[in-house]
Amino acid sequence: MEQNTSNSNYIEETISLSRVNLYSAIIFLPIIVVLTLPYYFEWGLSISDFNPFGISSSLIFLLFIIIGMFLHEFLHAITWLIGSDLKWEEIQFGIKWKAMAPYVHCSSPMRVSNYRTGILMPFLVGILPYLFGLFWGRIWFTLYGMLFVISAMGDFLSLTMLMKYKKQDLVKDHPDKIGFYIIKKGKKNGKNSRD
Repeated sequence: MEQNTSNSNYIEETISLSRVNLYSAIIFLPIIVVLTLPYYFEWGLSISDFNPFGISSSLIFLLFIIIGMFLHEFLHAITWLIGSDLKWEEIQFGIKWKAMAPYVHCSSPMRVSNYRTGILMPFLVGILPYLFGLFWGRIWFTLYGMLFVISAMGDFLSLTMLMKYKKQDLVKDHPDKIGFYIIKKGKKNGKNSRD
């Protein structure tokens, strides 16, 4: 993780994509084990579990992955809008074609507390399907949930970078990197802050 404090009131907090991928690789196996064991002990696993829809199962699963990717970004955006003075036009959606992944970017600062909530909300895209699959014995929902929990590693790392800042500080999305800028409350306020 990188921190630039050339301006003490305006702090850049970023992390490289290679480091996100490294952390994801390190935590991938432990998460798979931890999330798979409850399902295994409750329902067991067999090859037939992985093909409930016949030959169309892979396409259906892929379709729901694509929907989940966009829902993940939408939940970021809608949570940032709720509880702040942000306007819809300050939220931009797009697709990073090299990574073949959608993204959402906010061009204005908001409180750290609101930004944190916006980071956490998309975990529901993973947690809810996982719990549904676990309690009702639906392996595809369980796998879907596991996939989206793991894919939220970048969000989790952003959350850890925010832990040292006060909830009333302001945070602004970084336009080019994984991370954000911190604007210390009371020294340089953004137009979307609330007292």
